[in-house]
Amino acid sequence: MNITDIDDKILQKSKENRRDYRDLAEENFESFMSDMISLRILLPDFIGKVTDHIDMIGDYIRRIYSKGYAYISEETGDVNFDYDAFLADYNIQNEMNFGSGQISSKSFGKRSPKDFVLWKRSKTIDEPRWILKLENVSLEGRPGWHIECSAMINSIFGPKLDVHFGGFDLIFPHHHCEACCSHAFHFDPTDRGDLYSTSKIWLHSGHLIMRSEKMSKSLGNVISIKDFLKKYSPNILRLLCLRIHYRSGKIFEISVDFLFLTVCLCDRKSI
Repeated sequence: MNITDIDDKILQKSKENRRDYRDLAEENFESFMSDMISLRILLPDFIGKVTDHIDMIGDYIRRIYSKGYAYISEETGDVNFDYDAFLADYNIQNEMNFGSGQISSKSFGKRSPKDFVLWKRSKTIDEPRWILKLENVSLEGRPGWHIECSAMINSIFGPKLDVHFGGFDLIFPHHHCEACCSHAFHFDPTDRGDLYSTSKIWLHSGHLIMRSEKMSKSLGNVISIKDFLKKYSPNILRLLCLRIHYRSGKIFEISVDFLFLTVCLCDRKSI
């Protein structure tokens, strides 16, 4: 399991709270692990943080760059994935319009709006930074989101996974861009395989709905694991999840009646 402990959101929160980003990331990581233990979930064999794999991610970017599928933006200094160059060589069907995401409208410094950042150049002196060397250029910055997952998967499992899991909202752009990175790194244009062959199974779950609204911090309707477990057992949460098949296409919705029936069901079944 990979842990993103450096990204724009973490840095923004760090700035707002005037806290070191490392302390903030560690606090959230410890809270997450505490929830995993409280839910009696078996921990993965490997837990890796992005900041512990920066050098390896840099090597991964260099290979993609050397194959001609990345470029240094003259305007921003970022290293971007060249989506059109990749698409032309690999003859892969353009599948940029599916899932719940959309193509970014932020195209400054990119050859195409479809390009995405592999290495984000530091813009201010107070941003955390690492060095990425490309040819004779040293770029101070940090990895982009999509390349992190692709590179860390490769370091542990190699070119293929058995199961890749995530929420429906990650299908695009995250998992699509991640698959592009993996394909560009591992395969040559002559291979021309399925873009998503980097995992045998891609499993995506629906959104969590509370009172007919998506559960989110912005709406103020989030129920934390800790608050849930003050009233219910971990098995109740398991059964809630199991009552809707992940391939049904339905959005996972919690209502008072649904929760009551689940509690009744759990009382007469052992899990």
